[in-house]
Parts: sequence; structure tokens; C-alpha cells
Amino acid sequence: MRLYWEVARRAYQRQVTYRTENLAGLFTNVFFGYLRAAVFVAVYRTATIVGGYDEQSAITYTWLTQGRQLSVGHLRW
Repeated sequence: MRLYWEVARRAYQRQVTYRTENLAGLFTNVFFGYLRAAVFVAVYRTATIVGGYDEQSAITYTWLTQGRQLSVGHLRW
């Protein structure tokens, strides 16, 4: 169990070190997420169902993918 705590502690320290990068990534993902959601809203104002998805499903998909990009984008290999 000590190993897991040590790994978690070091991961937290690394994220705190790159605080500005984390905030910039968060801002970028929120901006592009809002932009994608706005495009989906505009599309669904003209058509009720596109590709089997309704407006709420498309917006949910947008924010789930944006959240995934934020988490995957900060992995350091």
C-alpha cells in the first residue's frame, strides 16, 4: 500500500509543478468544448435527429470527449 501512496504523492507533485500548463489545457478544452457544443446546437436547431443522436446526446458526447482529452493529454511518457 505504501507504493501506491508514494506514486500518488509524486504524481500530485508533478501536477502542481506544471500548474500553468494544467490551467492552459483546461481553458483550451473548455473553449473548444463550448465551440463544438455551439456547432451541435446550431445543427440540431435545423434537424431534430442527426446520425441517430439527439441534441442532448451530442452535447453529452462533446463534453465527455473534451474531458477525456484533458486527462489523456497530460500523460507523460
